[in-house]
Amino acid sequence: MLAPFISPRAVTTYKDDFCRVVYGESVELERHDFSINGHGKTLYLRRGDIPFALVPHLSSRNGLNSHAALSKAAELIRGIL
Repeated sequence: MLAPFISPRAVTTYKDDFCRVVYGESVELERHDFSINGHGKTLYLRRGDIPFALVPHLSSRNGLNSHAALSKAAELIRGIL
């Protein structure tokens, strides 16, 4: 059974699920794409009273699985604080 605030007809993503947990609703996030050694990475960030960073799983192929990827992600996250 779905939670009362999620319509059974609504198409949601994990990104939306995380937003709903933090903000109580789906919100717009800034998409930040970058590449490390030819591997694309994507972060989703939101500035505001409740800063929010959605990062890929650390161990996935496109995840933050190197020092360089973690450093770049940290730089982007620091930029919203």
